[in-house]
Amino acid sequence: MSRDGDIMLYWGGATSRRDHYCACGETGSCDDSEFNCNCDKNREPETTDEGYLTDKSKLPVTRLMFGDTGGTREFGWHTLGKLECMGLRK
Repeated sequence: MSRDGDIMLYWGGATSRRDHYCACGETGSCDDSEFNCNCDKNREPETTDEGYLTDKSKLPVTRLMFGDTGGTREFGWHTLGKLECMGLRK
């Protein structure tokens, strides 16, 4: 959830901010091309989706919300790191 209370439906690294996309979905590098995020496949061994949230107008993140872990063998965890300020180099 953004600072304005908007629910964001993409994950870090998804620069287009398309709903239900992770970085690997945009680059076509997910473990299974049928999915837009590695974690959507629900397979073992565990998979990850990661990346930076770069839209400054949506920062800071105020809440993380997750779903679809209702299967008997499904689980999930998250890490939200510290704010890192990264300047553009010319």
